[in-house]
Amino acid sequence: WFGDKEIPDELKRYMESWHRYCPDYEIIRWSEKNYDLEKYSYTSQAYKHKKWGYIPDIVRLDVLCEHGGIYLDTDVELIKSLDELLYQPGFIGVEKWGIVNAGGGCGAVQGNSMLRKILDYRLQFPFEYPDGTLNLESSGSFETTPLIERGFQPNNTLQRIEDLTVYPSDFFQPFDYMSKELCVTANTYGIHHFYGSWV
Repeated sequence: WFGDKEIPDELKRYMESWHRYCPDYEIIRWSEKNYDLEKYSYTSQAYKHKKWGYIPDIVRLDVLCEHGGIYLDTDVELIKSLDELLYQPGFIGVEKWGIVNAGGGCGAVQGNSMLRKILDYRLQFPFEYPDGTLNLESSGSFETTPLIERGFQPNNTLQRIEDLTVYPSDFFQPFDYMSKELCVTANTYGIHHFYGSWV
């Protein structure tokens, strides 16, 4: 959570579910207080323009590559423990149309090579273009393209791309923010509510 605004109560309720279903996990709030925004020009530029919601697009990938762990956006509500996912070197979820969305839930061991490739691809695109316009594209295409280049099919099915398991939408993103339909299944670990603070 970047910027000086208070986290809204609705998001705090979602975050409380993390403690409820993963009580023995260490939960870290990443912000400008514990993350060096000067590490990458993208995060520095986004912060300068007060576009807080774009900063986590880089931070989550960088933190997982450097430290390992699990990442959730503040608008993700857990409905069961994540323990069953910890056997694998990495995982990430997609939206129902097959576009990867790491903010809804992703995790990895330190040094996961596929997440590193996604981060390296992402860093090729600045936040502020030379003409002064801003790169306000959402993270989905940047997170999906490197996987497609390695054989990923954006068809909302379970796939393994190198050391990263890609889960269908019902695992982390069963809420369709266009139709407002919620389709929770036995597979669902969390609900990405798409609060949209980045808009």
